[in-house]
Amino acid sequence: MRTNNCTPPFEKNLISAAICVGLLAVTSNAQALILTADTLVTIPSNSSSNTDSGSNFAGSNSFLSDANGLSEARANGNDTGWMYSNSRGDGIFTAQSTIQQSVEFTNTTGSIQNYFFDFTINFGSLSSIAYIPLANEDFTTAGNEVSITLNGAEIFNSTAELTTNTSGASLITDGLVLGSYSPGSDSYNWGEYSDTLNLGTIGIGETFTLEYDITTFASSNIPYSECEGFDYSEGYGDAEGYGEAGGNDGDNGVSFCINNFVKSQFGDPNGFSSAPINNNTVTSSAVAVSEPSALFLLGGGLAGLAYSRRRKQRNR
Repeated sequence: MRTNNCTPPFEKNLISAAICVGLLAVTSNAQALILTADTLVTIPSNSSSNTDSGSNFAGSNSFLSDANGLSEARANGNDTGWMYSNSRGDGIFTAQSTIQQSVEFTNTTGSIQNYFFDFTINFGSLSSIAYIPLANEDFTTAGNEVSITLNGAEIFNSTAELTTNTSGASLITDGLVLGSYSPGSDSYNWGEYSDTLNLGTIGIGETFTLEYDITTFASSNIPYSECEGFDYSEGYGDAEGYGEAGGNDGDNGVSFCINNFVKSQFGDPNGFSSAPINNNTVTSSAVAVSEPSALFLLGGGLAGLAYSRRRKQRNR
């Protein structure tokens, strides 16, 4: 069986060398991935923040609770495409969670490439629910943001912020709107969304950085003391939105409740795990050489062959 050698002797036909160059051009793009998870929570008596980073997985969780508020934030992501950000709380609190995937691509294919980024946003939701009548400056807020940047310049954004106060509930959005909202509703959600971003062309050996951030945030300033006189046997309270809120306190007759429930959750699959990436990924296609350039290269190759033959004949 005959095998091709990509390092032929000088006397081999130049066409063999051209074939080997074509094989080398199939080389994958080089990439370096960094995952970062950040969480921050505050309540009246304390604050806490955590961060984690890695090339395969990053996860962070912050939780605080006292007599005036409860706050939790979670962020997780891995290199096979799973990303999740969640912030929630009750009483007086703030919570924020961010998961970021940052990847640096170097074009090592041997040809100019046009890059595309495919991503799919899973379902998500915002809840800004007050179980008691609000007064004065009382509010609950839940929000999320997804931002994609190329070399530091934002190329995609979707932001939503849902607030409930004495005027009722309202939603403010910026960038792409992922779902539909009914005016006055204290909840907002969206279904799956997919998109492809054209990242443009990059030359041989050149590098670009793509960063993908998902952030959720939630806050409230309603003290638990405003719950006195209200009795709820069930409510919303745990990380997935369902729990128990307690009942009457038999010792002092004071009724405790989870006076408000604020949750913001966001899930987004996205992949930076293989080379070339092929799961909700960055892909590339070779940029066609213009016809005049192709003819010039072909002419140059034929001229080289003719020169090589003449040189051999003179040597004889």
